[in-house]
This record gives sequence, C-alpha cells and structure tokens, in this order.
Amino acid sequence: MSRQLGLFVPNTPQYTLLRTCETIVGGTINLVVSLASVRKEPTNHGGALPQYQQLQLAPTLAQRFQEIVAAALDKVMAGVEDGGNIGDYNTGAELHEDVLWHLHVVEGQNVARQRDPLSSCKDFEIFEEHKDFIKGLRYYVVSLQARDNPEAPFIHAFRFFGEGFELNRKRWAAIRTGRGRGYYEALQAHGFLFDNEIDCFCYENDMFVLNKDTFQKIFRFYEQAQEDARRSLYSLQQRIPISNVDEFVAACDRDARLAVKLADLEKQPYTHALTMAHVKRIINRNGLPIEIIEKDGREMLVFTTANKWIMLHLLSDDFLDSPMTGLGYKTSNKVVMKNTARDTPSAVTAASPERSTPARPTRKRARVAPADVRDEADWAGKSDVRVL
Repeated sequence: MSRQLGLFVPNTPQYTLLRTCETIVGGTINLVVSLASVRKEPTNHGGALPQYQQLQLAPTLAQRFQEIVAAALDKVMAGVEDGGNIGDYNTGAELHEDVLWHLHVVEGQNVARQRDPLSSCKDFEIFEEHKDFIKGLRYYVVSLQARDNPEAPFIHAFRFFGEGFELNRKRWAAIRTGRGRGYYEALQAHGFLFDNEIDCFCYENDMFVLNKDTFQKIFRFYEQAQEDARRSLYSLQQRIPISNVDEFVAACDRDARLAVKLADLEKQPYTHALTMAHVKRIINRNGLPIEIIEKDGREMLVFTTANKWIMLHLLSDDFLDSPMTGLGYKTSNKVVMKNTARDTPSAVTAASPERSTPARPTRKRARVAPADVRDEADWAGKSDVRVL
C-alpha cells in the first residue's frame, strides 16, 4: 500500500511498532492504572512535574481498561490499513482524521519528563484520596506490559482527566440497589467517571497522537509553545527584523494559539533561507496590511495586534501560488512532497488533489490574489509550488 502525500506508509518502522503494540495489548498482560496530579508551582525545567499514584483494581475492571486500549488500537490500525497515514507531528499542525500523528520523544523535554517515571509504575504508592492530590488531577495512564517478560517496556495510554470525570465535586451519581426493582439512591462514596477513549499512547520513545488538543493539555504544550515561540521570533530577528518584536512576543504570551503556531517556526528548513526580499515580495504581491519601515539603516516589519495572524501566515510561508491556475492561496496546513520530475521538494496543502482518495470539503484555503507567475525564474530551486 502506498500513498502520495510524502508521509509514512504501513511498511515503515512506525507501522511495525503499531503492530507490536497491538500484539502486546491483545495478549496476557500486567496492567497498572495511574492517576497523575500536577501541582501549581512551576519547576526550574519548564513546568510542574506530575505526581503519580496507582489505583487498586478488581480483575474485571483491569480487563475493562485492557479492552479500552485494545479497541483504540484496533481503530487506529483499521484507519491506517484503510488508507490513512502516519505523519510527523508538529505543534502547530492542523490534524486530520485520516492521519495518525507520530512524535519521537526527546529526552529532557516535557513529554519525556512526564513519561519517564511511568517505567516504575508498578511501584507507585496506592491512591488514597488525599485532597491536595485530587485537586491537581490532570490525566490518567493505562500501562500495559507483556506478563511473560517483566523487564519488557510498557505501553502507556494517556487520557486527559478533566474536572467532569470526578464524582462528588460537581457531579453525583444515582445507583441501583438490591432493595427492590427500580430502586435508586445517591452514591455516597468518592468515585471517578472513566470513558472508552484514549488521547495518545507511547511505546518506548515513540508517541502516537489521537487527540491533539488533549495531548497538548496533558503534556503542557501550551507553556512549552510559548517558550519556543519566543525563541523562534528572536532567532528570526537576525534575518527578518521586526521593529517591535517584543510586542509580538508579548502577544504570544497572551494567546497560546498564536504561540503554538509559531513554536515550530525555527525548526522549519525554509526559515533559515528567508530574507527581507522574499518577505517584501509576498507582502506586495498579496497586498498584505503589514508596514515596512527603515530603522538604523535596516528595513523592518511592524507588528500590530490587528495584523498578528497575517504576520503569522507570512512567516509560516502560508501564501502559495498555483502555476496551473495562476491563483494565489493562503493555506493553514501544508505537506512537503517530493517533486518526481525535478527531485526537489514542493509543498501542497492538505486539500491537494494529489490525494489518492477524494478530499473532504475544506475551508482551510482562501484565495487572496491572482499570482504573478512571470517572475518564476527568479526563484532559486523552483518547483511546482514554490517554497520561499
């Protein structure tokens, strides 16, 4: 099976890992369910670390958790084998239903720091319903290990644990008793509501993301994104100066959505080749409301709160031209393809007709201006869709 989006396909190591996980989860296992509580005070390493405690489970409840993870993996595998893809996750990407996103866990970063203690999950202290621990509940983890190999790595399935999951805080339950048919009374004991979903799962250093929003909440990506956005903007300042860059940074601190989109900017290969000439060309071609001034002998962009999203799209290389139609587009998500004719990379949007299945209707592309394609020869390394 092969797809034409430049993403992973089922003969890749990631697909093999999924098959391994499916085999482990479907077999005879050791299972631990851990609650994660996060204190308010930050650490010196980019965010508060969770404290874990494990639940004591009846065998029937442990089996239920195994079934939940197995069902989630079955759904993932069915999607991939039915023509879906496994793609590289990045913080600002807009995720799509037919793509399972993969993240390599890097030691020292937030995901690794929260995952690492789970290797000893069997030794966690037992949950005893202390008020401070319950107050900080953020997520829970179902950890599964092949029973015939106690030294084998665990599969960790994560689920965001919002306030609505806890009984006796804002929710309560009526339970049926044995006192008579249809007889109910209020549940007095403390309890939790668990559902049949998982948000992501990890096997060794490979994380697979099913729900982007809750995944980012679990691993505090918004806090990390603000740090990364700040670093990206100051790094880009050497090539694309912004006269009031501190105001742009402050806007990221106030708006996590903006920070998430800018967080990966420094990691994109095209940013290191961007120049003011490229940026000015796109501003002029599309009539973007971004002012350029001269300060200390250098041309600089001017950030305003009114143009923050346009500035974001400009720096993210989201204004593209189609040489086939002569139209210009603004896109919020791109996938880099290999141009088979020239063996050079080219970019397509998620709604590209290159997909081997019909694309769903999308609102992610908006026509902004007719493209001037007469100067295409001016662009180095030109391809079917130009990458600045």
